[in-house]
Amino acid sequence: MRCKVNKLYKVPYEYEQIDAVNLDYLLKTLAVTNTVTIYGAGHHGKLIFEHLEHRGIHVECFCDRDNSKQKAGYYGKSVISPEMLYKKRTGKKIIVSVYKHQMDIRRTLVFNGIPESDIIVPDFKLVKGYIAVPEDAMPDEFVDKYELHNNNQLHKMSHISKSEPPILVYTSVYNVRESYLRRAIESVLKQTFADFRYLIIDNGSTDGSEEIIKEYAEKDERIEVYTLAKNLQLSKLIDMKYYQRELSVRQRIMNEKSDIHKYFCVLDSDDYYMPHFLETTYELAEMHKADIIAGRTIMYAEDNPDVQHLSSAPIQTTTYIGKKQIADAFLDHTFIWRVVWGKLIRLRLYMNARHSSGDYERNIDAVGDASDVLNNLLRLDLSDIVVFTDKILHQHTIRSESKSRTMRMDSKAVTRMYYLFEWLKDFVERSGVASEKNLGQIKDFVFECLLELDLRIIANIKNTNPELTFEVINFVLKDKMPIELRRDERAEIMLSILNESRTEIEKKHLSFAKSNN
Repeated sequence: MRCKVNKLYKVPYEYEQIDAVNLDYLLKTLAVTNTVTIYGAGHHGKLIFEHLEHRGIHVECFCDRDNSKQKAGYYGKSVISPEMLYKKRTGKKIIVSVYKHQMDIRRTLVFNGIPESDIIVPDFKLVKGYIAVPEDAMPDEFVDKYELHNNNQLHKMSHISKSEPPILVYTSVYNVRESYLRRAIESVLKQTFADFRYLIIDNGSTDGSEEIIKEYAEKDERIEVYTLAKNLQLSKLIDMKYYQRELSVRQRIMNEKSDIHKYFCVLDSDDYYMPHFLETTYELAEMHKADIIAGRTIMYAEDNPDVQHLSSAPIQTTTYIGKKQIADAFLDHTFIWRVVWGKLIRLRLYMNARHSSGDYERNIDAVGDASDVLNNLLRLDLSDIVVFTDKILHQHTIRSESKSRTMRMDSKAVTRMYYLFEWLKDFVERSGVASEKNLGQIKDFVFECLLELDLRIIANIKNTNPELTFEVINFVLKDKMPIELRRDERAEIMLSILNESRTEIEKKHLSFAKSNN
């Protein structure tokens, strides 16, 4: 079952991770059971905040030298200056989260009258790894910086049972670069847990992807291929009968699969799994009887592999049980719910999301190209147990021509995303976690994940279609923006930009009307 070998550049990454065992030891040794202050309102401060809250330890506030740059209500907490902290001297424990300056901050706190016994300095550990960049995708300016390796590493193989495997892996392919497609498929076939079925959908490719998929399918019996004559998304615009027929067939296939396989995961054709993705998520799923298991993702831009981003996660594997904890898990880790990849999901639950919200198709239409977000929220709403692990299990390539980016240019879909704001408000209310803090986190999710980018796209449409821009902006301003969002300072800034665009368009319309008269 050997397949064609890819040549890959291995680009290293490293990041500092809080040592959860050490932090818990310090909390226990110092008998910290009530309220603390976190010194540092950055990424590490956020991770410590989540860790403490999950353990029932209340965070009173953050302290940061840059407190003027932090909005009031940072994770529902105020951000005070060091000077204010020195004046308060409440006797509460202070946890120093600023990794690079921990010792300097400790000395400064002591110099300003804070007892050493009130200062907690947790340990950090350095995590290292690499992302695999295909040879033909590496930008020229980076070629000489990294070593080229053959992708022929062998991994241990678990026993493959004669019965149907517990996991179904799914990839949809449409005109993707050959090296990316091979990297994705091989990352599945080389998993340390080998008991899976791999369903690959050729979504009407016209670039030779079909032949590559069949090549692998001939060499590995775990692969099952379904080929579409036309791209499903494009056919929705030009051949509705074909679209509805194929959508029905795909739904039937997935329903049949849900009777056979226990778990389901999605891999985009330009991404890849770390070798232990299936082994790690499956073990956690079985151990905790979980409905969803999510790991961390490393993301890099195709045109600049040196710039890498790491998705958020707890500082150690954490189990969320019941609606209240699961709602908190969403609010603390919103990025993972924007996308379908990077997680293992109970397949029956994955399918039941279609029947959990009344008129599913109408709801999906309401959010347009944010359907992945809504589907994830529906699955989250159906879940009883969710597990997050701090392990990096997946790699995502950010490509300028990818479907997720081009789909966002659909201005009509952009305006429908505000539906999610009302859905999320209802979700946290039903989960029993409605609060000003959580309303603020929902706003953050809508602004940072959806609204900011989408409104900028609307504003830029004026360059190609000013009449459409005029109609869309009016629709957003008058009909779709919830009042809670319009009152937010970020909305005021963005809406002022849009109003400038609208004024400019109105002037063009007036000038055009006068010239015609």
